Amino acid sequence: MIRRPPRSTLSSSSAASDVYKRQVANYKQMLDRVETTDKMLSLSELELPTRLQIQAVARSLLGKKAQQKAFRQLAMMWHPDKFWQHFGSAICQPDGDQAKQQVHQVFLWLQECLGQ
Repeated sequence: MIRRPPRSTLSSSSAASDVYKRQVANYKQMLDRVETTDKMLSLSELELPTRLQIQAVARSLLGKKAQQKAFRQLAMMWHPDKFWQHFGSAICQPDGDQAKQQVHQVFLWLQECLGQ
């Protein structure tokens, strides 16, 4: 099931902005959980953005310098090396390889959108 952002307006750019903000918030929550507890993360607990979410954010944000910077920040968050530096030791061993592949795919989607 695809989660849709709450829409306070009919503007697609505000909906995409909500998606972006939620992605950043989810990432920070995962990071806080890893830093404050010794609990291991399973693959199902990783809140990875979908391709549709990334494309929606890209369509609404590209072309505006301040928002391009925000989109690049999102790409940096999901860079496989950065992600693994923060979360690598906290991901359950059986899920490690699959998590690496999924994070890499998210990063490729982000790079694809930045290149448009």
